[in-house]
Amino acid sequence: MKIYQNIGVLNLSKAKDPVLEEIHKLENIGLLITSKDQTEKLGHIEMENIGDQAVIDGKKDIGMVIRNGILDIKKSFLEDSEKEIFFIVNGIFSIEEMPGEHLRKIHGIVLNGEMVAPEKVYGVLSDRLKINGEVLTYPEGFLYLKGDFTLQEEHLLGLQDQSKVAVATLKMLEEVDTQLVEDKIEKMVILKELITTKNNLRWIAPRVENYTEVAKTIVPEGYDYYEKLTISDENLSSFTNRKIFVKRKLKIDLPFEKIKGHISDIKGKALYVPEGEREAYLEVAEGMEIKTFNPKAVENYAKLEVDSGYLKGRESIEIENYGVLEVKEEVTEELLDLGIKRIKNYGKIQCPKKIYALLSQKVTENYGVIDSKSDRPVKVEETAHTKVSNMGVLIL
Repeated sequence: MKIYQNIGVLNLSKAKDPVLEEIHKLENIGLLITSKDQTEKLGHIEMENIGDQAVIDGKKDIGMVIRNGILDIKKSFLEDSEKEIFFIVNGIFSIEEMPGEHLRKIHGIVLNGEMVAPEKVYGVLSDRLKINGEVLTYPEGFLYLKGDFTLQEEHLLGLQDQSKVAVATLKMLEEVDTQLVEDKIEKMVILKELITTKNNLRWIAPRVENYTEVAKTIVPEGYDYYEKLTISDENLSSFTNRKIFVKRKLKIDLPFEKIKGHISDIKGKALYVPEGEREAYLEVAEGMEIKTFNPKAVENYAKLEVDSGYLKGRESIEIENYGVLEVKEEVTEELLDLGIKRIKNYGKIQCPKKIYALLSQKVTENYGVIDSKSDRPVKVEETAHTKVSNMGVLIL
């Protein structure tokens, strides 16, 4: 008997009965593909942690396309295909307007990410689509322009006159050649967001068909726009008497005295500054939400292993955990109590059972998971089973 584990995509749709009978267990399978006539034949299989499952017609010769990233489907791609295709995509699946006979060649889609399609195309495919993510649709007859789009000359010259265009995000932060835009664009649809100044907003609003529905970010005149930004000693010299607008998170890893002459005004949502600097920053960030952080705190975005060597010689460190924080078995309560002052947890913490209580007291903010490794059941498999594991794609 066989155990299949830690496999991204496991395709059983063509597996013969003897192969299926040999399967004891499926564990940690990202996507399991089976055929319609296999339901009863899989009943004996133990299944654990199956991310998703797709059922296809095993009697057909179906092609399979697997893509991590961006998959842009043109009419010619399906036109030239002699068989139906099953798509597995982690990322962005974009498809253009095309006839129904072409769309019938799409057997199914499993998508983790974002789909961009004309409204009628999405309507045709919706019952063949399994998606964990967002669907963006636009009217028929519109040309979809990928990525964030800026109304600049170099982006407009390639368009035919009086084009109807759809964009995910439209940015208009500088002076616009209004005559060129009027020549090239008849109508626009914005699928996500309009980022613009107030002066440009007045001009573009009548040209956007879905203006009342679209999200808008209005940047004050004379301000430099950033999605998010961190300012530190490394990049401070690139700012000279600048006014900045930061849409999401702005972190300034410097005392206020250091930014004088570099940043004259700040607008946006949230500003993070070193502890003790909040009042000083009110001078340039009036009306903003200002939060403080410990500049000596350790920020973990991947995996951080804390063992006795890591803690020796350290006292009262603070950790902000956004990834996986693993405390090793050798860490004693004494080492932990002296070495770590507090933890803000937004990810996962793994620790031995013996220090679980003390570590929980150190976690002052917990938006994630704290897992005592000793509490997890130990899995025991019969030695007679053959294990097949750690594969991206496997077809049986």
